[in-house]
Amino acid sequence: MICRLCLLLLSYALSQDLVPLVKEIGGTFCKLLAIRGQIPRNFHDDCELPTCNWNSWQEAKSEEKNKEKVRYVVSYGHNGLGNQLWEHTVAFMIAESLKARLYIAIIPDTLSPDGATPPNTFTGMNAMERLLPPQFLYDKLPLNSSIRQLCDQENFFISDRPRDWRNGSYSSRFKSSLYDLIVDPNPRCLKMLGYFQNLPLCADDAVRLWTPRIINDFPVKPGLNDVSIYLRCIPRHYYFNNVIFYETILNNTKFDRVWLFQAPECPTRLSKNPATDGPVAAVIRLLTTRFNATR
Repeated sequence: MICRLCLLLLSYALSQDLVPLVKEIGGTFCKLLAIRGQIPRNFHDDCELPTCNWNSWQEAKSEEKNKEKVRYVVSYGHNGLGNQLWEHTVAFMIAESLKARLYIAIIPDTLSPDGATPPNTFTGMNAMERLLPPQFLYDKLPLNSSIRQLCDQENFFISDRPRDWRNGSYSSRFKSSLYDLIVDPNPRCLKMLGYFQNLPLCADDAVRLWTPRIINDFPVKPGLNDVSIYLRCIPRHYYFNNVIFYETILNNTKFDRVWLFQAPECPTRLSKNPATDGPVAAVIRLLTTRFNATR
């Protein structure tokens, strides 16, 4: 009877153990915990707003350490560049709240769904490596780096993937694992993996953070009277509009020029025979030949 009572009290304590951490972890992290049911839902509205007081990589580098607790945040690239821009921006905000040092790395094979790397991860990470200052790339750390050793040994990670939360083992251990990580006085590594697209961003700061680096190598860009079209060329994975869709819109729109932005899986060469075009090739041929789209 006493042991059962002890277990009930312990269970109750663990159900409340993340609430006192809300002030320490910041508004973005707080909302994630509320959405995931790890703190009472009413905290979703009570979570503090993100500080949004950063807008440069230099500011991030200047906040490498919390004087009280040394923390590192590793954000794993997951899927394509668009997803990664969002994921790493959220990680940036959480690292800023914790006054932690941020590193960005590609998803490890051990965390890939069923051991299969998600689509576009490598191409997205390749683009991310060109955008990031080298100080933020986890893979640039020496193999004998104390930070790498610390993070490689950390088994717990913050997930925002549905597949992980369907895993009873992961969800049941989440509270106690996170609590231990946050309150531990020793250096710890907080690893993040997932989409995090249900969290608000510091939009203006995010634009200032990424845009200059994205357009740095492209001095020529669309003008105010131009049309920009972005194609994701995996019809089985995304809805892909047909030739009639683009033809109807462009025939009824006034513009100076059409710009074509293509995801990595889109073809760069077309067959000499238009009769062999599939739906993707037909759209690209229409845009590049009839509307003189600039890739």
